[in-house]
Parts: sequence; structure tokens; C-alpha cells
Amino acid sequence: MLGAAHDSFGSLDILVNNAGITADAMAHNMTDEQWDLVCDVALKGTFNLCRAAFPLLRGSRDNPPGHHRKVVNMASINGIYGIAGNANYSAAKGGVIALTKSLAREWARHRINVNAVAPGYIAGTRLTGARDDDTGLGIPEAIIERIEAQIPIGRAGTPEDVAGAVAWLASGDSDYATGQVIELHGGREMVELL
Repeated sequence: MLGAAHDSFGSLDILVNNAGITADAMAHNMTDEQWDLVCDVALKGTFNLCRAAFPLLRGSRDNPPGHHRKVVNMASINGIYGIAGNANYSAAKGGVIALTKSLAREWARHRINVNAVAPGYIAGTRLTGARDDDTGLGIPEAIIERIEAQIPIGRAGTPEDVAGAVAWLASGDSDYATGQVIELHGGREMVELL
């Protein structure tokens, strides 16, 4: 993927890392495989892509003055506040937040802004839709109803809400923002699923 970007454009202006998966279990019942799967996808995958993309993001010394490159990492409010039954996901997304802040410090001198978006409950995704018994993805419908009823803004988040925040962080309007985590949860900081 990065080779294709290099061959086509010679550099990279925007990288959005949007990976996540769940393998629900209470911590005392969680297997090493469940822990590793979630951490490998969400945290290790984000790290590997950032590391591999750095030479393209840095570009050359001929970059126009003031030209900023952007990295937007998808975190989660679970990585900020934690959640029962998903210690692996919370830890991985918390790691994405720490990685974001570390890379923001390392890469600022190269005019690479590194930020994160931390969504709460966003309706209409594979992870937040009604539970699919075949894949294990999703949330039981009774819990979805409870979550949506507790959102102070009066509605569930949408993928478009997240896309708007990502678009702003990828734009020139956010050139002075780095190392930031934008929380998108409609006023509901804690999502308790159990």
C-alpha cells in the first residue's frame, strides 16, 4: 500500500489508521489469543503502519514551508475510561492514545501532526450493531437500547460524526493541533456494557 503511494505520488500527506476488533471476555476469563488478537490489530497494526509511513510522511527537505502532513489514529473512549468485559480493547486503544502522543512529540519537528479520534457509541458499524451470533461481533439489542437512552445529546453517534472530526484533523485547519484526542460521545463519557 505504501509502495503504491510512493510510486504514484512520491510522498504521503494523510494517514488514517482505522482498525479495531473485539474479542469480549472478562479479564479473568480472557485467553492469550483474545488478548493478542485485539492488541495486534488495534495497537500493533497502528504502530506498524505509522513506522512504515514515516519516510513518506516526512518527505524531502524540499517540502513547501508550512506544509503539514497528518496522521489520524482511531482510538476509543474505552481507551480513556476503560470498559468491563473488554480489557484487551481498552488497553489496545489506550495504547493507541499513548502512541499518538509520543509520535506527536517525535514528529512535530518534521511538520507531521499526529492526533486521534476517540469515538463512543457509534451506531451502524459491525462492532456496534446488533450481535451477530456467527461472527460474535456486535452488542446485544437490549444493551444498545440502554446505551442510546443514556446519551445526553439525544441520539447515537454516526459514522459521519467521526468522519467530520477525521476530515478536520486531516485538513490545514488543524495545523496547530498535535498530540490531541478528540472525544466523540454525545456527552456520555462512560459506556458500561455489563
